[in-house]
Amino acid sequence: VKVFHAKFQDDNAKWWTSLMVEEINSKVEITPRHLPSFDARSYTFIPRRAHGDGGNPPVDPPSSGAPDFGVDVHFDYQFETTDYWTLTFINPETQQWVNFETLKFLPSKPDGDGINTSIILWESELEEEKMFSWTGFIFDDPAVIGDVSKVNFDEALQDVMGDVHTLDIDVKMSLFETGKLVISLHRLRGLKYIPVGDSRDKLMGEIVVLLLDKQGNAHKRRIGFLATGVGRRNRLMHTLYSV
Repeated sequence: VKVFHAKFQDDNAKWWTSLMVEEINSKVEITPRHLPSFDARSYTFIPRRAHGDGGNPPVDPPSSGAPDFGVDVHFDYQFETTDYWTLTFINPETQQWVNFETLKFLPSKPDGDGINTSIILWESELEEEKMFSWTGFIFDDPAVIGDVSKVNFDEALQDVMGDVHTLDIDVKMSLFETGKLVISLHRLRGLKYIPVGDSRDKLMGEIVVLLLDKQGNAHKRRIGFLATGVGRRNRLMHTLYSV
């Protein structure tokens, strides 16, 4: 513990120090706060349909009958959709929403330094597979004016997509809110499975983000498709990134 002293000059050019009147309001005691800890209950990650029919899908897939086509009605009969998955934070101590102020992408592999801002996944790894999903992101950086007009994608995604689908996509502003991170999940039928390739390999996996909120708390989250199950390309999940 260190002792701090203050010295200042008044309007008459006279100098004062905190030692001159030690018995009267001359000391400030600083009590440090503990570092906050957050778990899954501190966040929400909710999808809303921005393009396509079927309505807003639930966060979780059907609990039964998932292998049968037609059970997951929000996706099985909807071949081209876009869902906005919005990540929000609730301070567990105050139970109030806290906005994110900055966003930074981190390497998704602990032993590498490569950074990806999009991820991709086909329905299967069969040679003739054409059911494909990919992600983008939307975030309003207070220091950048007009940065939410278009959905952002990893530059490697263009190599994978080719001319199958444009990546010049406007943000649906009615579903976006400043202070939240939106991961857009796009689905289409028509992009043939790519077994190998630098751009493909870069985007297969997860993304990792570092978010700083308005209270100065740092949030490291890993975001990816569902880990297992039929139709896992239809939904996203997030977990703590502890590396």
